[in-house]
Amino acid sequence: MHTPGNAPATEQTPLLSCPDAANSPPAQDCQPKAKQQVPVPWREHLVTFAFVFLSLVLCLAVTIIFTIHSYVSPLLKTDPSVLAQRSLVFEGPSHFNVINYTSDGIWCEVAGAATIDASRTLGLSSNRLTDKLVGWATRRVGSVTVSTSRIQVFSHDNTYLAALELPTITLPITTNSPPPLRDVSIQVLLRPAKNIDDIVKFASSSWGAGFGELRVHVGKGVIVGGSPPSGWRKWIHVEKHDIETTIRLEIPSIPGIPPAPPNGPRPTPDLASLVYLQSYRVLPPPPTLRLVGTATLPNPLPSVLQGAVALSLPFVVSLPPLDSKDPLPIARVETSPLELTTPNISLAISGHVLPLPSSSSSIAPVSRFASDFLAGRPSPVLITTDFLRDLGILRELTVEAEFPASAERPDLLRDVQISNMRITLRGEQILASAFVRAHIVPPNSLSAVRINATRVWPDLLVYDGPAPQLWPFDDPNPRVHSGIEYDEHWSEPDPMPLPRPLPPNAFARIRPDSWIIAHTESSDDRQDNNGNQGVWVHAQVHDVPLDVLPGREAELQRFIRKILFNPSGARVGVAGISAVAARVGGLVVGSKESGELEMYGLPLRGETVVRKKDLLGWGTPSPEDSFPLPTIPSIPTSIPTLSTPPRPHVPIPTFAPEPPHHPASVPEPEPEFPPGSESEFEQEPYPELDDEHGYLPLPVPASEPESKPESEPESPAENWPNFDEGWGDSDEKSTFEAQNSEELWQIGVAY
Repeated sequence: MHTPGNAPATEQTPLLSCPDAANSPPAQDCQPKAKQQVPVPWREHLVTFAFVFLSLVLCLAVTIIFTIHSYVSPLLKTDPSVLAQRSLVFEGPSHFNVINYTSDGIWCEVAGAATIDASRTLGLSSNRLTDKLVGWATRRVGSVTVSTSRIQVFSHDNTYLAALELPTITLPITTNSPPPLRDVSIQVLLRPAKNIDDIVKFASSSWGAGFGELRVHVGKGVIVGGSPPSGWRKWIHVEKHDIETTIRLEIPSIPGIPPAPPNGPRPTPDLASLVYLQSYRVLPPPPTLRLVGTATLPNPLPSVLQGAVALSLPFVVSLPPLDSKDPLPIARVETSPLELTTPNISLAISGHVLPLPSSSSSIAPVSRFASDFLAGRPSPVLITTDFLRDLGILRELTVEAEFPASAERPDLLRDVQISNMRITLRGEQILASAFVRAHIVPPNSLSAVRINATRVWPDLLVYDGPAPQLWPFDDPNPRVHSGIEYDEHWSEPDPMPLPRPLPPNAFARIRPDSWIIAHTESSDDRQDNNGNQGVWVHAQVHDVPLDVLPGREAELQRFIRKILFNPSGARVGVAGISAVAARVGGLVVGSKESGELEMYGLPLRGETVVRKKDLLGWGTPSPEDSFPLPTIPSIPTSIPTLSTPPRPHVPIPTFAPEPPHHPASVPEPEPEFPPGSESEFEQEPYPELDDEHGYLPLPVPASEPESKPESEPESPAENWPNFDEGWGDSDEKSTFEAQNSEELWQIGVAY
């Protein structure tokens, strides 16, 4: 054993030495000391409390997590389309704006209000503690961020229609009832299908059914908590693939379009009945004719409170073809940026007239369009989009429309003046000549256009007395505007159809066999109510066949007697239609700066007075010489061929014979003749001659000096005594025989 210090160990030495034995006296035994009680520091209590608290919080968090998971896990297994219908609450769109279109697609801005109703989504209530706990946790999230891949849209028969590209959208989350909505605005890129026919087919079928059924496919959708995702909220991450849903879009009722019948498809709307052309004007060059106008149409999106198309959309207006297969483009127009107002949209249009091809077939559709416009008839047009190719679509969209007729028929030919009218008989053919002058006043919408009439082709009925105003103006025939090829450049208008029954006082028809050259002069001294000056056009009608209408030989005889036996002459009226060829300033045809249009079916009506001096070459004695009036021969109703230079054959209209129609007017008093004349008329009747040899040639007396045409038209306001209607009755009239077989029954013309 080892002892402290240098003392040797003995039997009394303790086995264990005390630590402080060196300092203790030797006599003191080294024994173990008793353990002392030390107090616990306050920090240890704090650590213990914190540990317990954290354990409780952790247990609570785990409880909350498991509770929320019990609510959320069924949602993860729910179909996304069903989940979207249950959770997403939105209103709108309240604002729709088309920003631009590029080769990528159409950029649109859509605004509305939306939110996510967590109470409805999770099925929360205010009675259960766990529902309150889940609602509190949901409010802590605040919002979610939704992002999707390209959205593909198909029709119900899986026809690809379009694709949508949406930006990342932040939607608020709420547990309130009703859920408050927050304004949301996004920009959408619409990529339509390249085949426009598929889109038109879907739109047509949806319109007939009253709704559109779309199948939407989303390749990938991601929902992340927070806006933007940050902190613990980004741990909320839900991702879905190959999402598909079916959307049913009800087509709203559009003002002006009748709703769908209860047991049938909705009829396709007539575009022409929806677009109302408020005003339009044609402005003169440079460089070509310009077009401006304003139109209105119903708003196709009445639910959209505000909207706009902030760009110009170009269109091409064409006329349907007549002989060729392709339409004729006549104008290029574009719309100004517009506002989507309710119930109608006001549309401002501007553009210019396109140059026309130099072929004669290109003028025919334009001439028909002009004739329809001047006749107060609507004209079919084709409106073609001119921007779809920029979107990558294979072809443009063409819509059939109608250029509406004006409220009042334009009165183009006014103040028609007929002077120096002459009638002559050559062989078996009656010819008429006259100087015709008319004031051409274009409508107010065309007042700035320069018109130079170069040719006319009248087709008129001749009346004993003033011509009526009812026909053909109130019931124009739809074929009067058409024409047949006359030669390389000009065409012949179709004959005017005869009215049935014939007007009472009409006895003949004037229709030349070719165009008549016309001349135009300005009319600075004449203006209409709108300040339009117009131009004067005059033409010399020379030796035009005057064809007696079927069964109206008696009316012609009565008219001739009025001229012969009335010192004041006889009033003659003409009414019908006329074709006018005019050069329009600013209309480019081929390389020519001014193109020529042929307008058909223009109403024409006038009156004049024919006196005995206008019947030159007549060898008939006066009534005082007691010589009878020769019988008027039967005149063919078809236009005979004159000895003119050869030209292409022009078909001549033929008329079916019609029984003579006698006017139901009061018989006119017979003229007073010198004594002895009436007895000779009654006691010595002459046998009536047949139609084939109805007159014997008489020696031609010396013709009277020809008079020069007067510079001013004669006033038609003259009166004359009327003659008995019985002279025109084929059953009771007296017939006479010419005295000399060599005398011609001739009415001369002098110019």
